[in-house]
Amino acid sequence: MKKLLSIMLVVAMIMAFAVPAMANGETESTEPELYADAYDMTYYVAGYGAMPNRYQCTIKYPGEGYGEWFDISYGDPIVENWPTEAGTYTVTFDKITTIEGAGDEEYTFNVSMNIIVQELPATSGKCGDNMTWSFDTTTDTLTISGNGDMYTVAESDEDFQRENFNYEPGWWHLPVKHIVIEEGVENLANYAFTQSGINKYYEILETIQLPATLKAIPELGFLLADDMTSLTIPEGITSLTGWPFGYPGNSFLSLTELYLPSTLTEMDILTICLGGIDRVGNFPTLSLKKIHFAGTEEQWQSIQQVKSDEIEEIFGEGTAEWYSMFAEPFAQVEIIFEPKEEVKEEIIVENGTATVPDSSVEITEGEDVVIDVTDTKENISSVVIGSEIVEKITDAENAIEIKLPDATVSFDKTAIGSIGTQAGETAVTIVAKEVEDTTLTTEQKAALEEKEVCTILNLEAFAGESKITEFGGGKVTVSVPFELPEGKAGTDYYVAYVADDGTITAMPTTYADGILSFETTHFSNYVVLENKTVTPPLDPDIPETGDNSLLVLFVVLMVASAAGLTVCFTKRRAI
Repeated sequence: MKKLLSIMLVVAMIMAFAVPAMANGETESTEPELYADAYDMTYYVAGYGAMPNRYQCTIKYPGEGYGEWFDISYGDPIVENWPTEAGTYTVTFDKITTIEGAGDEEYTFNVSMNIIVQELPATSGKCGDNMTWSFDTTTDTLTISGNGDMYTVAESDEDFQRENFNYEPGWWHLPVKHIVIEEGVENLANYAFTQSGINKYYEILETIQLPATLKAIPELGFLLADDMTSLTIPEGITSLTGWPFGYPGNSFLSLTELYLPSTLTEMDILTICLGGIDRVGNFPTLSLKKIHFAGTEEQWQSIQQVKSDEIEEIFGEGTAEWYSMFAEPFAQVEIIFEPKEEVKEEIIVENGTATVPDSSVEITEGEDVVIDVTDTKENISSVVIGSEIVEKITDAENAIEIKLPDATVSFDKTAIGSIGTQAGETAVTIVAKEVEDTTLTTEQKAALEEKEVCTILNLEAFAGESKITEFGGGKVTVSVPFELPEGKAGTDYYVAYVADDGTITAMPTTYADGILSFETTHFSNYVVLENKTVTPPLDPDIPETGDNSLLVLFVVLMVASAAGLTVCFTKRRAI
């Protein structure tokens, strides 16, 4: 019995030492555990707007594990039935794969993924008092139209991060790939084209088209434009500072070429660099390779380099380190100078009216603006000038001269300023044309019946469809081409204003180099009249002395007068 107890004690002692060794895995290993986890996928009915999703397969051993991420897109045959109608679904599928670092053995993972299918939300709406947006689902293009300012999205970065929005853009819920901001839009709201917590789709931008009317690039304006390789900042933008392209490492990761306007006067190089960085490990590198500058090298050198307060607020004490980090890479960026020749649009003529495009009008402060439509082959009687041109001329305090075939009309600064005020945001039309006497009233015809009428000139101005007759006390000089008949002088003709009641008012008129000119303060019908010279009859009481000089003078005057009347009658309108 004692011998048996001794044997049992020895066995117990051996087991006591053996069990801990096995527990420590020194002599035996357990089977690996398999895990699979996936993000939720969200899209609209019929799969519209679905973006690639990710799931992870992991092999876990005691004390360590190996994992790998995989991508899955809508329609992948690994999922037998992709949901297409609105609702919330869970789909499962098997993934057979090897995991790097875990040997060559194949493992089968069962993946479970949640899918939320939504109805398509609104694809258009208002985004400013005079601004609208629309989304094209066939091209995934967002278009912003109108003028003026966009609604404010958030008052501050803190409000934006906390989703305290003043205005929530409808396109935040749509899979936008392209953005087109149309001409006329002046200001875009900060944060309007960036990702928020509620934005589940708007993540990758491919193209952004900005208008020449844009006054500034919005702060944190375009975030997560990862697929864009080039971006053009339009002419008129003067400053590039702060965070217009989003936080570093989150946006414009593929940007290699940047087109900058010749109007740029200040920029923060860190703004430019952070708009095109590619993170490799923990070190940001500059992906930007070329800058196309639409000006000269001298203009480029004159751009002021500034440090943005917004950037310093983010980096704090590390700001200097970031500037130092990008100084050398930025110096390696190729600067290509591309001064663009000004391309003037052609004047469009239709039904005797010439519409003048903005680009064809040169405005230099202190110099008169000249619009000349006399070299066209069309018979032009009126000119349409855009409200922007009128506003710029008014702001520059310039006079304007409009040359038409039948007359040149010159407005002084006061007159063009008055026209601009009356026109507001509507186009201005100036009319100067010869007309027939049928345009006159009965009283006007009667008043001119005994006059030698050579030309009837109609002068009108319109703001849209509203007639402008007065010019706020400003003066308008009108010059009419006029060929003098043989033997006539410029003083033989004058311009007169004929009121509707037939009252004739002579205008102070000058003649030089084939031009009759006069000044007026209002527009109406004006006539060119001949001064009639009346020769007194020969006095019968004067005795004949054999001196025929008076008779000869009388005959000469009669012949000259007859010749003049004949010429004028050929030009005279039937009254």
